[in-house]
Amino acid sequence: MKKFYLYTRKSKNNKIFYVQLLNPRTGKLMPGKSTGQTNREEAAYISMKWLKEGIPDGKTKTARKVEETFSVDELLNGLRVSELTETDVTRILAILKSRNLISDEKHEENSLTLIDFLMNFWDYENSEYIREKAAYGQNLTKNHCKDMIRQVKNHWMQYFSDKKLVDITKQDLKDFSFHLVKKKKTLQNKKKSDNTLKPATVNRVLSAGLTGLRWAFNNDLIHDDITKGLKRFSGISMRRGILSDTEVKELFTEGLWPSPASRLPTCQIKCHLSSEILYLS
Repeated sequence: MKKFYLYTRKSKNNKIFYVQLLNPRTGKLMPGKSTGQTNREEAAYISMKWLKEGIPDGKTKTARKVEETFSVDELLNGLRVSELTETDVTRILAILKSRNLISDEKHEENSLTLIDFLMNFWDYENSEYIREKAAYGQNLTKNHCKDMIRQVKNHWMQYFSDKKLVDITKQDLKDFSFHLVKKKKTLQNKKKSDNTLKPATVNRVLSAGLTGLRWAFNNDLIHDDITKGLKRFSGISMRRGILSDTEVKELFTEGLWPSPASRLPTCQIKCHLSSEILYLS
């Protein structure tokens, strides 16, 4: 039986290889982990190296013994599938407290809201996710992180408010997806437009949250991969056309511009754009 399996995920223009190690204790595949490689042979080499020398831990940035990783995975798998009683939970918490692994303070911190999690997740300076990406040579730009934070503030925050990260379900995400499809655009004057969000915009908004939730599952912050099976939206964008004679006349209507001089830059831009569109057509 194979000790690991490789698969790819698309990252910008490249396909990054992820590895799922087979835990011999449970006979099940562990959550996928990025090898940071775009070549299958190099990804396989990294995977074999991890099995021999230890598996990198995202938080401590050090290699953890394979046997320890398998043991913890077995423990977590048992917690997921076992029917636990209140007594069981109390005993588990008591063991963790006796080892100074949790306290009442830490327990409160672990029940953070989805929005707080996502805001920290996209914090360029402090995000563990960003550090992991950089370690594997997959640097994200500050502008990308700012855009993701903007999507969280403008859409996720309004919908999910103070809901806890651990309480989010796949149905919540499906409902939110359809909410976005029906949502009206907000204009610069903060008024609602008659047009709904474009599919590409909806997908970008969803990415701001789904990326974080997928990472949360792979790092055992939530029990299930609630992003699995969610589909992207598709649609046809409006075709860009050329200004008609009537539209040009309306654009330069008397009184619309403060002075004749202010019309010139706009005229140059519109004429250049029209020529370009005509050429591409």
